[in-house]
Amino acid sequence: MEDLNKTQLILLMLFVSFVTSIATGVVTVTLLEQAPKSVTQQINRVVERTVEKIVPGPGETKTVNTTTQVVVSEDDLIIQAVQKTSPALVRIRVPASTQALATSTAASLASVGAIETIADAPSDTFITGVVVSDGGRIISSPTGLFSTSDVDKEFSVLLTSTTTEQEARLVYVSDEQNLVVFDIVTTKSGGKFASIPFPAGKLSLGQTLVLMDLTNGVTPSVSVGRITNLVLGNASSSPVVSTNIDTNNSILGDPLVDTNGSFAGFLKKSGKVTPFDGIKTLLNKGFSAPIDKNT
Repeated sequence: MEDLNKTQLILLMLFVSFVTSIATGVVTVTLLEQAPKSVTQQINRVVERTVEKIVPGPGETKTVNTTTQVVVSEDDLIIQAVQKTSPALVRIRVPASTQALATSTAASLASVGAIETIADAPSDTFITGVVVSDGGRIISSPTGLFSTSDVDKEFSVLLTSTTTEQEARLVYVSDEQNLVVFDIVTTKSGGKFASIPFPAGKLSLGQTLVLMDLTNGVTPSVSVGRITNLVLGNASSSPVVSTNIDTNNSILGDPLVDTNGSFAGFLKKSGKVTPFDGIKTLLNKGFSAPIDKNT
């Protein structure tokens, strides 16, 4: 070694490195040939999968799945509910010539929030109704504006979905339930109508409700509140539902919808609610004749 010059030492080191590399390769191949087949398959899979992810084959498209979290606020749900249900609202014109208005006093109108004083009594009264079937069945909850003698009469209703007036026949009146039912005269209007569905489940304590009023035009006025008290009913009693909606600034008898855009009930005095359950049961049973008051 001492007799070698600098150049010869460098060449010797390169030769030793070359021999060492060859020896390492031979040992590696020998070990892999002696290893169990499952080990070599697993190593090949790892290599193949890594190559597939890093270098897509010719003509292949690399797909990357990205998950984006979308936060929906309660305000968004309320706006969507109003937009969804507005086309199914109707404004019903109740002429002063009907028997209920002709024999009642303006005080009865004030009691339901339609007017404030006797001097404010209009010649015609407008109430808000809800279309609950695409066949044109309308429900509303006035107080003291109709009697059973008005059944089978036709009343003018303004459809927000088309901003046109149609004729609807009164088919049911009940003072006890504060409920009236109309059927749009399809022979005159034809076609299907925008409608609001009933909820799939029950009302819940703390649930948000939206009050919809259409007495002032084709664009609804809305108020928002929550269910503040809920007592479930049974076979002999109806559920008791209360909201914190301000009844001083609301029209009693207006419909309520939930944030899913389903019909929840009608607003009554002191923030009480006529829930949808009994109304849905009545409509499902059907009726072929007028039902007298207090039945």
